[in-house]
Amino acid sequence: MDFYDTYDANTQIKIFTTYLTKIGKTPTYIISGYPFGTSQLYYWGIPVWYINAQSGSTVNGYVKFSFYNATDGKIALFYNNANAALTTLEKMYFKAELNFLSKTWKFMTTSILAKQLSTSPTYNQKVNNTVANFNNETQDYPSGNTFNYISGIYYTI
Repeated sequence: MDFYDTYDANTQIKIFTTYLTKIGKTPTYIISGYPFGTSQLYYWGIPVWYINAQSGSTVNGYVKFSFYNATDGKIALFYNNANAALTTLEKMYFKAELNFLSKTWKFMTTSILAKQLSTSPTYNQKVNNTVANFNNETQDYPSGNTFNYISGIYYTI
């Protein structure tokens, strides 16, 4: 999940990225209040420099979701279904509000439905070209002496 100051790719600044690894099979969304309760998606790591740069108690930003598939090394992009008819990059974003006084956030929409973008292979390829993939191989442990901190004795591997 990426948080930007605007949806305009020509002028936007990425404020932060967070990795959502444990949102569960069916997360509960509460639109009327602050969504996601105490799940991992509730917690955003907003940089202090960004908070200090704001003059008001709230600020609006734009959230974009993507999923990195480590098996095939590709990124799946998602768009805001409420913006499906748009032909601008705003289609890809969910507007959100940060409240610095209550230290909370919420989406500024009545419907949160992200759908995978599959109709734009050129854009998908452009995004995938920005990812540096690597082989996640097994560790090659060193040989020789190792220290057991409990017994205080060196062992030869």
